[in-house]
Amino acid sequence: MRRSRFSVAQRRRAVSAAADGIPIAQICADFGISQATFFRWKASLRASDARIDQELTDLRAEVHLLRSRLRRYEIELAALRDILSGKD
Repeated sequence: MRRSRFSVAQRRRAVSAAADGIPIAQICADFGISQATFFRWKASLRASDARIDQELTDLRAEVHLLRSRLRRYEIELAALRDILSGKD
C-alpha cells in the first residue's frame, strides 16, 4: 500500500478547518486535494473517532468492574487480617 502524503494530524487539521467555517473548496485548494479526497478523510476520521469512543466506553466499563473487584478483595483481606489477629 502506498504511503500517504498527508499525516493524520494534517488530515484532522483540514477537517477541523471545515468545522470552523472555512469553505471546503478553499481547504481543498490549500491542501492540493480534491473534494472527494476531503470527504473520504472526513468519513475516515469519523469512523476512527467512533472506534476510539467505543474503546473508551469499553475501558471505562472494565475499570468499573476492576474497582468493584478490588473493593471486594479489600473487604476479604480486612476480614482475614481480623481472623489472624484474633479479633472477632
